[in-house]
Amino acid sequence: MKVKYLRKQCLEQVLAQCSGKAGALKKEMSLFDLVLLGLGAIVGTGVFILTTKSSIEAGPGVVFAFLVAAVACILAALAFAEFASMVPVAGSVYKYTYITMGEVFAWMIGWTLMLEFIVGAASVAVGWSKAIQDLLALYNISLPQALCSAPGIIPGSYFNLPACVVVFLIAALLWVGVRQSKKANNVMAVIKVALILIFIFACFGSIKVYNFTPTLPMGVGGVFTAAATLFFAYVGFDLVASAAEETKNPRTALPRAIMLSVGITTVLYILFALVATGVVPWKVFLEHKDMMAVTLATQLTGKWLIGLIITMGLVVGLAAGVLANTYSQIRLLFCMARDGLLPQCFCALHKKHATPMHATWIAAIVIGVLAGLVDLNILADAYSLSTLFAFAFVSLGVIILRAQQPNLPRPFRAPLVPWLPILGILINLYLMSRVQVLSSWLVFLGWMVIGVPIYFLYSCKHSKLGN
Repeated sequence: MKVKYLRKQCLEQVLAQCSGKAGALKKEMSLFDLVLLGLGAIVGTGVFILTTKSSIEAGPGVVFAFLVAAVACILAALAFAEFASMVPVAGSVYKYTYITMGEVFAWMIGWTLMLEFIVGAASVAVGWSKAIQDLLALYNISLPQALCSAPGIIPGSYFNLPACVVVFLIAALLWVGVRQSKKANNVMAVIKVALILIFIFACFGSIKVYNFTPTLPMGVGGVFTAAATLFFAYVGFDLVASAAEETKNPRTALPRAIMLSVGITTVLYILFALVATGVVPWKVFLEHKDMMAVTLATQLTGKWLIGLIITMGLVVGLAAGVLANTYSQIRLLFCMARDGLLPQCFCALHKKHATPMHATWIAAIVIGVLAGLVDLNILADAYSLSTLFAFAFVSLGVIILRAQQPNLPRPFRAPLVPWLPILGILINLYLMSRVQVLSSWLVFLGWMVIGVPIYFLYSCKHSKLGN
């Protein structure tokens, strides 16, 4: 029984499987496309929407919170880069775990990744809804109150219709094909990076040094609490690995794209946080909890036109986060179904577009309903929990595979193994402990509890490795 549940795929099997008929995904992604996929997934709701919440928790020390979250992501990115160079197939951490730890652990991490991608796409969709409503408000246009927010967020609200709509629009784009999706994502990612640069250059001259005091109004604990939230702002580089089977030269392009996307966003975020907290006093963040840091800063400096440009750009740019997370969710469902752990309908490809047709629309329905019904803060923290858990697993996987098969070819080698992966695991687990929203923990733990019987009642019996 022990062997049955801990059976492992070997690397040769995995590479052979994705080169067969079931893995006939079109190779359309270059290094440039992968970097923009990473930037499109990373830059978005986390930095634009959640900076205000994190600044309340950490004050000007939110800069240090961004740094702590960045360290956790960089350590995980090194592990991801090593695995991605060795195992260039769809499935990301799920596939890495299948090779190193066995099937039951692969199922649980795959199940966790499902939560990450579903919640990630839904949370960015909610952020997009907020951006479109802020833009419409500038022209004195408002949506019906019942259809502009999740139940209970504002009086009389029942469903966040804009968030649901953008999910289905993105799903339609993904269904048509990866080439069209790639072009759309590239445009949206460039727009988001440009928005951050516009904000930094426009408001840098308005920084007041006295706004940086007190630097840590909530103490060091406030910094780590904010870091647990801001971890959400960095997550997305792992989605690059989901495009492995659609990438040209994946063994070199994947690790480079992962490290480049994390490095670029870290620099942008630190500069963004310095400008935002240097322009907006901490007490102003406390008084305007529902406003974006960008909006507060541009209003205080009188740069209304810059604020309008950023708000308009966000409507386009945030859609890239929905696209990247939904794309990764579809590829994960495809990969797990190909292994027999999910029903075969999830790996059925459209005859014309060569995209997973059933997985695309099933994912869209789940994500759309969640985006319409759940609050952003709960989604963001649940996203952070599931991602931190997955990142701890991939760091552990690097240690195990180095010990089990030290001579395997590794086009990219993470440095200082096992010490840096161990540090990454500890930081990830500590940041998980700093997530203080009970409802987010209930979502995470409830999801994990649901996953256990599904594996033993269905996945274990239908596993192609077992049969």
